[in-house]
Amino acid sequence: MTEQKELLSIARTGGAYGVRGWVRIVPFEQGEPLFAAKTWHFIAMNGQQRALLVTELKHHGAQLIAKFEGIDSKEDADRLRGQIALFREDFPDLADQDEHWAVDIIGCRVINREGEELGTVCDISDNGVQDILVVRSNAPESGREYLIPVVEQYVEDIDTDERVIRVDWHSDWV
Repeated sequence: MTEQKELLSIARTGGAYGVRGWVRIVPFEQGEPLFAAKTWHFIAMNGQQRALLVTELKHHGAQLIAKFEGIDSKEDADRLRGQIALFREDFPDLADQDEHWAVDIIGCRVINREGEELGTVCDISDNGVQDILVVRSNAPESGREYLIPVVEQYVEDIDTDERVIRVDWHSDWV
């Protein structure tokens, strides 16, 4: 699991929405943790951080729009250029035991049925149908990356406590 007190970037700001201080939010995932937490952490492009108290949050197409305490004008909203982060402990619990937050999967070792370590999950993408594990080989000189669909046929077990994902995938499948 990710360290409990580590801030995790899960969205970026996208400028002002209207003239009353609303801010466009572009989540990196679907945004459920953002709805669960009332205090967000803003990380400016220069690295400065500050807590933001969310007073209202709404879906707006594929994005979100948020209203924060003390951000009352378009100019205030436009100054919020950077990333939105949460503490891992502020994420909601998942109802299904077969679901995992991406932040808990990134960094996991990936081992196939033969016991061969293929590499480490460096990203999660999707192809419109399912999520894809982007696994980078632990031998950097090889430059190998595996794109493993997150489907029952290939991903057999995800153990976020042990930080290991077991797959039915071979090292010569590129």
